[in-house]
Amino acid sequence: MASRFCIQRARAYSTVAKIPKRRGEYIYGASTCLAALQAKRRRIYNMFIQEGTQQGERALEMIKLEELHKYAQEHNIALYWMPKASLDRMSNERPTQGIIFDAEPLKFKSMHPEECRISEAKRRENPIWLALDGVTDPMNLGAILRCSYYFGVERVVVTPRNSCSLTAVVSKASAGAMELFTVHAVADLAEFLKSAERNDWFIVGTCAPPPDTTCAPPPDTPIEMTPVLDCTRLKVIKPTLILIGNESKGLRSTIKRLCKQMISIYPSRTLKHGFDSLNVSVATGILLHTLQTSKRTKEK
Repeated sequence: MASRFCIQRARAYSTVAKIPKRRGEYIYGASTCLAALQAKRRRIYNMFIQEGTQQGERALEMIKLEELHKYAQEHNIALYWMPKASLDRMSNERPTQGIIFDAEPLKFKSMHPEECRISEAKRRENPIWLALDGVTDPMNLGAILRCSYYFGVERVVVTPRNSCSLTAVVSKASAGAMELFTVHAVADLAEFLKSAERNDWFIVGTCAPPPDTTCAPPPDTPIEMTPVLDCTRLKVIKPTLILIGNESKGLRSTIKRLCKQMISIYPSRTLKHGFDSLNVSVATGILLHTLQTSKRTKEK
């Protein structure tokens, strides 16, 4: 009977012949691979470790070799030791930190618009959900998922037709958060927002500061007189849905019209022409930290 577990060392001169045919997609990086093992949402087909260098040893500081052995034995997975050049080809020259898994791809989880109806107990917690309207760069999506997981966002929602897929690049950019965090998909974002409004969610849109703005409106300016509110003034006092728009165009006008409040991150200096906003993932991290701080302040 063949052994259920094997370690194979591929020689540099025969690397291509030794790499088994890919069955899923290659995910890479120590954090990503560790998260994939912990989450158990993917099937792992093969494991590849960089041999004879500090990179491979560094990866195994996070993912203990004994744990890989145990996982491989339990799931009948082969573990291959590979030269760096082979791993680089497998990852299309992206940094691997000395570890790659051939794994089943992750997909969005389909969500019905009425799923925004939540229990009264959950409502009292004032949860924050994030909806993405056209974030297409995988690095940005990964960084947004990382921020969302870190800052306690309970759900991230996208529309698949104007979003990048859940690729290995997204997972690496998220430092593995994508492995731990289900991303939901709705067919029609506008219908989802209308359902959220019927279920008493506060819908908040985001945008760049108004043109020629050098600072936020004075704090004593009535909110109803502030079309674009400084994010530090928004208080999370009910279930809140934050909308993040496309990297270059922002939110679509049809989506903006469904927002009850627009917020922005105002600059702290006069900005040069053409430099009027932050990277979408950086802005998302700042917004989420600000809103979660407002929740903690209220709870005290």
